[in-house]
Amino acid sequence: MSKEYIKSLIEKYLAAETNPAQERLLAEWFSAHKAEADEEAVAKLILAEYPEATCDAAEKEYDAVVSEHGRRTRVVRWACGFAACVAVAIGLGIFFTQRNSSDFNGQEIAQGIEQIMSLDMDNVQSVTATPKGNKVILTATMNDGTKCSYVMNKDDGADALLITAMK
Repeated sequence: MSKEYIKSLIEKYLAAETNPAQERLLAEWFSAHKAEADEEAVAKLILAEYPEATCDAAEKEYDAVVSEHGRRTRVVRWACGFAACVAVAIGLGIFFTQRNSSDFNGQEIAQGIEQIMSLDMDNVQSVTATPKGNKVILTATMNDGTKCSYVMNKDDGADALLITAMK
């Protein structure tokens, strides 16, 4: 909103030619902007008439800050999750090129990691997979630093993966 428009609203207000919507607009303007020396009396008068405008302006500013923070948080979480998956995939690629003793292929381990990540996407920071013969130990590191471990096995005779929580 231009300063010229505000000046014209002030002139209309002083001439008693404004409607309530225009007066509220002035009140919201003065609650968000510092009045110049020649506008201080008008600002005090309009804010006394519309005291809720101060609360509304603060509420709008708070909502804008919280909304922006929420968007950033979601982007950061998705980026961290993606980066963790890429790191695990690279680690698995290096691991499997050096060792073939596991009963699991990379796709099955990635499926297990994906299942663990989907349990609590907001709180899981990363998941590591450690093949141990005919099973894989999946360890989830949470945002608060705690760790939860799971054992992934294959169901005998079936292609199903079984994931069991460990103490």
